Amino acid sequence: MPAISGTDRQFYLERLRAGDTHAIAARVSGHARTSYNRIADRDDLFRAAREEATKAGIEVLEQQLVSIGLGNVEAKMPQVVALFGVLKARDPAKWSEKRQLEVGGKDGKPVEVAIGVSYREVLETLRRIGAEPADGDAGSGNSVPGAGEVLPADNK
Repeated sequence: MPAISGTDRQFYLERLRAGDTHAIAARVSGHARTSYNRIADRDDLFRAAREEATKAGIEVLEQQLVSIGLGNVEAKMPQVVALFGVLKARDPAKWSEKRQLEVGGKDGKPVEVAIGVSYREVLETLRRIGAEPADGDAGSGNSVPGAGEVLPADNK
């Protein structure tokens, strides 16, 4: 593969500033994207220039999205969807959907589980189906009625 000249590098950076992807900018400059990646790995100045050009390209795409929004959006919905998808891929921190998920309970406390059945209702249900609570469970309130027991399968 031929060496990448300074002119090719500048053209590549201009295409990135215009909003092209790294792959498209490399292709139109006549080189592979991986060739530019290798240069960026070795050359800190080129890497910084490429990052700056990529950010400028994202701003160009954002401006395109805004200008579409000022017109008839419904007529240009495919463009809006495409631009939004490109922006989500290129700058996910800014354009991706954000969700806040708490794994624990509210305010970092343990998860609270509330069962909407009283102890008395559990006892009544057990008696109705013919399964009595284990000895010592009939009203103590300290254990689960019938814990460890298997209820009969056929309770008509």
